[in-house]
Amino acid sequence: PRPTRPDKARRLGYRAKQGNVVYRIRIRRRGRKNQVPMEGDYGKPQPHSVTQMKPLTSHQAVAEERVRRRCKALRVLYSYWVAQDSSFKFFEVIMADPGHYTIRNDPIIIWLCNAVHKH
Repeated sequence: PRPTRPDKARRLGYRAKQGNVVYRIRIRRRGRKNQVPMEGDYGKPQPHSVTQMKPLTSHQAVAEERVRRRCKALRVLYSYWVAQDSSFKFFEVIMADPGHYTIRNDPIIIWLCNAVHKH
């Protein structure tokens, strides 16, 4: 699909050419649980800080990681916020196919084809 915000997508490197993909994803808006070992307390005083501690990663980083895991052949270029409601945040992730000849021949985005930028 085409980007919802074409001005933002083009500022971040999206071009309407073959090999570029826009992936729209939604992330649930809420605090995520803190990972604590359940077999012992290890000096942890109260159970409330399992659910009320805020995560270190942003919703946008979680969205990029989920898209990266779903589309293993593509490389993530950038992502941006699209919309939100009371339950979800929506992001669009710009991805590129490193094996496509138009991406490989583009001098601006050729850096994404290097093996360093694999997942």
